[in-house]
Amino acid sequence: MRNTTNNMVHRPRISVIIPVYNTADYLESALLSVLKQTLEEIEVLIINDGSTDNSSKIIEAFQKKDNRIKYYYQENQGQSVARNTGLDNSSGEYVYFMDSDDILESHALEVCYQRCEADNLDFVFFDADVFSEDGGSLRWDYIRTGKISEELQTGGEAMLKLLNIGRFRVAPWLLFIKRSFIEKSKFRFFPGIIHEDELFTTKLFLEANRVALVPLVLFHRRIRPNSTMTKKFSSRNAEGYLKVIEELRNYSLNIDRIKVSLVEREIILLTNSLVYQAEAFSLKDRIVVLRRLRRLRCLAYIKIKNLLIILFPHLTRIKPYIVRPILRLIRHSN
Repeated sequence: MRNTTNNMVHRPRISVIIPVYNTADYLESALLSVLKQTLEEIEVLIINDGSTDNSSKIIEAFQKKDNRIKYYYQENQGQSVARNTGLDNSSGEYVYFMDSDDILESHALEVCYQRCEADNLDFVFFDADVFSEDGGSLRWDYIRTGKISEELQTGGEAMLKLLNIGRFRVAPWLLFIKRSFIEKSKFRFFPGIIHEDELFTTKLFLEANRVALVPLVLFHRRIRPNSTMTKKFSSRNAEGYLKVIEELRNYSLNIDRIKVSLVEREIILLTNSLVYQAEAFSLKDRIVVLRRLRRLRCLAYIKIKNLLIILFPHLTRIKPYIVRPILRLIRHSN
């Protein structure tokens, strides 16, 4: 791995970790939004995860102009490994995970830093909005302000409230985290899978004693073609969900009953998301998914509607007024 680092004289307040993989079309705007932060005592760790486009040249040009940038190159190993590389080389008091195709509000890091320092928080979480390049409809909602309180609470309390309102979001770019808390809890991203955020963020909330909501939209998420979130659901997605469920089951063995109940609620969400999206798979692959879920003791968590969809995908093409009576009959028979 190549490290082209300019040494900083003072320890930075914040380490901003940015994995990059073939996002040259968006990288400049993302980096500018970080480098123009009102809180300037930051280090920016850019991990180029084997990009094959023009990303390297853009990063190198920025590095020549700003000695706060620490640039690492590695062969493509995935976002988890890239973020872990950033964590292993970070030195700031706090950590923020930025995506290389999105935009951060100019005062975001300062606002989060001040709130964490004022209340000695393990982390804060905040809101984001979403914009699309093609003007298409947007189904993601990252607004929690007005739906839960801004008061100091444990991570478990916050997670419960967010689950209750359907607003538990696992994206690391919605979190501003004390680095000593990460190191004390030995948090790292699970390598080699996608949907690793589900595991990292769930454990982060459950281990935290002091968290709070910053009631502001501080992040602007770009929805673009061919990103992890917009690509067609694949066997790799399914494998990621299944591995996260397995790891959450293992994690549950060493936590108290209240935390276990929260983990189970997250597993229910993951199970149903997996089953619903797997309807595009072949019959053989759908059966494999159900067998894997059985081994993970998750079959009972599947909603009847989703079970019907994975067993009989053609039902998604049947008019709702035909399907609903069938569902009602099934429910009444149980």
